[in-house]
Amino acid sequence: MDIVIPAKLPEHAVDLVVPATLQSPSVEDRIRSRLTVSAPFVARLTRDQVADAGGFPTPPPGDTTPCDYFVLAFFCGYRPPPEGMSEPFVDSRIGVRLGCMDGEPHPIALSLSPPTSAAAVPPNFRFTVSVPLVVIEPAVEYVPAADRQEQYIVAIGRGQSDPEWHLKAVRNQPLVGDVQFALLVQSPPTRLVTAEIIVAATVRRRGLLRRGRADLPALLHRIDLRGAAEPAVLAAPVEELPPG
Repeated sequence: MDIVIPAKLPEHAVDLVVPATLQSPSVEDRIRSRLTVSAPFVARLTRDQVADAGGFPTPPPGDTTPCDYFVLAFFCGYRPPPEGMSEPFVDSRIGVRLGCMDGEPHPIALSLSPPTSAAAVPPNFRFTVSVPLVVIEPAVEYVPAADRQEQYIVAIGRGQSDPEWHLKAVRNQPLVGDVQFALLVQSPPTRLVTAEIIVAATVRRRGLLRRGRADLPALLHRIDLRGAAEPAVLAAPVEELPPG
């Protein structure tokens, strides 16, 4: 079974704040209308639901330590540059910082989605020149990619309190569109469990890399998982039709 996450959540257009550097203007810059971040979706799961939910790890056998479980999900949207402008996104980092009021032990991310995504590397064409006797003959040589894959989304930090996703544009997969992020959080019980979302991105503008951090609304700075949680809804498995 899979956990049902709403396909549409309220979105917030955010600015990418680029600090001043020696290679840029001496004042802070803002890249507007290129990023959106949704309001968070939070659901609470029982231990049995964690064991049954597709893609989530089963608690170790015999482990009876009391814990609470939450699903935190949200969307990030990467918009293409205005028409006629070439200012693509180069990369982005999405971080979630988990905490609680009582200090240790911290909540941890049991599972991250997407864990990784890769795109096929297109074949290369190499320009060569052959010199038979006196005649110079240019040629284009096909170099197969040998089914290589290039990762454009990588999740790190499973089992930790500060997981991240690293995204980057690759040759046949530009960093454009909406991406859903979700994590399963395990927390000690009866604690105020909080999460903070952090978004950073790099845009190539006039040949320079402009790195900045998104100016997110306050509701994403401190998410009260226990207070915002609703009971999780699990999707029923799809029944396969009998052959014939």
